[in-house]
Amino acid sequence: MGVRWPVVVAVIAVVGCGQESESTRSKKATPSATRHVDVPEALTGDWTSTYSKRDARKAGPAFIPGKFTMRFTPDGTWELYVPGGDPRKSCLLQGGCFSSEVNADARTITLGEFESCVNPATYSYRLRGDKLTMKKLKETCTNERPGLFVDRVWERE
Repeated sequence: MGVRWPVVVAVIAVVGCGQESESTRSKKATPSATRHVDVPEALTGDWTSTYSKRDARKAGPAFIPGKFTMRFTPDGTWELYVPGGDPRKSCLLQGGCFSSEVNADARTITLGEFESCVNPATYSYRLRGDKLTMKKLKETCTNERPGLFVDRVWERE
């Protein structure tokens, strides 16, 4: 009898999985309703910040003067185009761009691995019109990533 019990449960589970009741059919979600968004709409899009020679020196040795473009996508990706990188072209196909994962809510943003920063980082952020600022909450990296966000204003492109 002990051997038959798991078989009976498995058969009931398999038979029950394929059936669709009328109430299940009417409650099926549309693809847009089931889509998971990792980045709030207010953050998505392109943001730019221009570094002077002084800004670049302060941010760290990996920075060069010029216009940086940061892009947040609704699917949970962020891209950074350094001066000379072209935001009109795919990030994956050029050397002047870096990409990683991102997750955000209404107050905080968590950024994935970036260059030599292997651990994720969490920043609070504030939007005021077309300006974005961030403050470090949890960051183990001491070079590139903090240089992008600490004491920087990003403007919507």
